[in-house]
Amino acid sequence: MSIKSISGAHIYGPVIKNRQVNVKFLAMKYINQVRRVKSLSVEQFIGFVNDQYKIEISRMMGWRDIKVAGYLIYGNETKQFAKIQSYAYELIQRSFKGQIIVAVGLDADNYIYLIAWTVVEVENTQSWTWFVNFLHEDLGMDIAAEEWIIITDQQKGLENAMAAEIPLAEHPLCVKYLHANWSKRFPGKAFKDMMWKARHQIFNISRL
Repeated sequence: MSIKSISGAHIYGPVIKNRQVNVKFLAMKYINQVRRVKSLSVEQFIGFVNDQYKIEISRMMGWRDIKVAGYLIYGNETKQFAKIQSYAYELIQRSFKGQIIVAVGLDADNYIYLIAWTVVEVENTQSWTWFVNFLHEDLGMDIAAEEWIIITDQQKGLENAMAAEIPLAEHPLCVKYLHANWSKRFPGKAFKDMMWKARHQIFNISRL
């Protein structure tokens, strides 16, 4: 027996859920909209999907769709953030012919964090003195000045600025730059390890 026609009334409503319409599908489908509308909201995205496919998606799914599409366009946030320093340096060097100078700190968990930065025409005594003076005032280094430890490279302008602005602070040189000179006379890993071992011993003694 075969059924060729049916005259019954249609009693089913439209289907507004579709498991085939997943995050990956929608992210790829609407990648151009996400690229074009920089501040696309979740509500706008849900509206796009509803207008075209007549289906409903949750706010969480809409948010994930925009997030995945953004990842496909701009890449991983962590990888992008890692390029900021290099990008800023190249931008300043090429566009403004300046020099970035930076002060960072080390917290109790040995994590480095940014304290201050600026752009100057050139690294010299004048620019470093100007920068260290602001750093001195903002951090209140007059209080227990002898307890401050400022580690720097061997830039002569910086040494002069430190001596003028924060003379009581302890001022060791960065081991990286010391090793650069050390290795010219004493090359090899063995001597490098000896220098770092000495550095750790001195650091531990200074903390007692």
